[in-house]
Amino acid sequence: MAADITTAFTVNGSKIIKKVNSEKTLLDFLRSDLKLTGVKKGCNNGDCGSCTPGMIMTGTGLLMENPNPSRTEIREFIGPRNICRCTGYQKIVDAVEDAGRVLRGEKSLLTDLPDDASLRRKDTKLKVTGKVKYADDIEIEGMIYGKIKFSDIPSGTLRKLIPGDTEVESGYAVPDGRGGVGIYYPTQAIFDDQRQVSGALGIYENKVRVIQLPTGGAFGGKEDVLFQHILAAAAIKFNKTVQITLSREDSLRVVQKKHGIDFKASPGVDKTGQFKVLDVDIVTDTGAYASLGHDIIENAMSFAGGPYYIPELRINGEAVYTNNVMGGAMRGFGANQANFMIESLINMAALKLTGDSVTDNSTGKKVALSELGAPFRTEFRAFPPKTETFPEESSQKDFTSPNFKSRRTHWAYAYGVQIALVEVDETTGKVLVKKIITVSDLGKVLNKRAVEGQQEGGVVMGVGYALTEKYVEEKGQNVTKTYGELGLTTADEAPEIINRVVEVPHPWGPLGAKGLAEAPSLSTAPTITNAIFDATGVRIFDLPVNRKLLIK
Repeated sequence: MAADITTAFTVNGSKIIKKVNSEKTLLDFLRSDLKLTGVKKGCNNGDCGSCTPGMIMTGTGLLMENPNPSRTEIREFIGPRNICRCTGYQKIVDAVEDAGRVLRGEKSLLTDLPDDASLRRKDTKLKVTGKVKYADDIEIEGMIYGKIKFSDIPSGTLRKLIPGDTEVESGYAVPDGRGGVGIYYPTQAIFDDQRQVSGALGIYENKVRVIQLPTGGAFGGKEDVLFQHILAAAAIKFNKTVQITLSREDSLRVVQKKHGIDFKASPGVDKTGQFKVLDVDIVTDTGAYASLGHDIIENAMSFAGGPYYIPELRINGEAVYTNNVMGGAMRGFGANQANFMIESLINMAALKLTGDSVTDNSTGKKVALSELGAPFRTEFRAFPPKTETFPEESSQKDFTSPNFKSRRTHWAYAYGVQIALVEVDETTGKVLVKKIITVSDLGKVLNKRAVEGQQEGGVVMGVGYALTEKYVEEKGQNVTKTYGELGLTTADEAPEIINRVVEVPHPWGPLGAKGLAEAPSLSTAPTITNAIFDATGVRIFDLPVNRKLLIK
């Protein structure tokens, strides 16, 4: 048993002298003993920082060493210390650079933008000061703590349960004393959770209440029921508040991943470069559970033709069960994979026809729903501020297809284009993305900085998807064990990003706005791989790029 030691240090201006166990980490001491939950546990392996708190501490550390760092020095300092999944790092570099100015007695250059003033996030100061309480930050008197023992094999029959150590998905559940339960979890889908948990427990939906906690970065990753049903069952069983927090290792092992998708596609293009036909077979690995696999395959099929008008189509899609971790929602929702396929095909066809990387310009065409071949019963538009009800489902007699259900259709599609400047080291196969220009047609800019953040974050996520991100499984077991092994793009690897927007208001959008959040990540991978082909003559068919293919 480890001995206690006496330690002394200063925290937030206060002198602390305390006897602690010699094996306790500073992080655990700050969180559990001093209740400073603004300090976050990204992992226990020292290979990741945790979002806003980690970036602030790292930026502060740099400015203490170097009061006037260059943008390159900022990126290189952050790179090995912190990973960000949301921002694309440019706004972080801007902030550290500006903080240096202020600390040197100079004027801040990051002033409020007029169009952003009323739209600023209300929780910004709470997050940067560590006052937002996430699930693992919350302590309730009488709370008990649960651990989940995950199977050591991908498929089998449970005969005996031997508890194991697991501890960064986190949530808690509170029994109501009447056979019901409240589930507190950073979910993206409270009503789906309610429905699934009530079904799993065999109780009425009104017995399950789901309360969304601060979610943080999600990108679709918190749309599934992971252990909410276990929390609820334990809370009802023991009649106590129960909290469960996964370790990073278990999180990597069980939380849903972007679907692996195989495409077999044949395009038909005439001599003028116009698309005439597209034949595509799609197979997705949905893992051991369906999750949102049906939605992903639908989206991959819907976007298989990209933004192009193609008169004749045959698209077949299948989602298959495997012993791999379940595939779920991820930024782009199947469109990223489809866009890599179609934009690669476009580039190949253009090169074959003209010897240059030009693309089909027949994008978009106004087509009535009734012309699409499906038995749509109703077609109408509702203009704000007027609202009208639209039936979610209708009886069988309304349709020629016996299983058809009416659905709202999406019309405010986002459009964008990207250009990549890449450098390929043909001795090592390493690809360096030097610069990406991204242009988005989002209808109407409502918050300039938020738009830039979405564009930059989407691009950097797309860079990782193209070049380095990989989750490896063998025979249903994850080979990737740590956050650092995922290959997420770091600050020193992120390219320079030039943002531009096109404002073509949509006549039915709020103030003319269209969608944006997922769109900036869609074009990046094929933009990079097409640039690699231009540089090396090597066509990439699989992601991430295999460096060995580029070595000469």
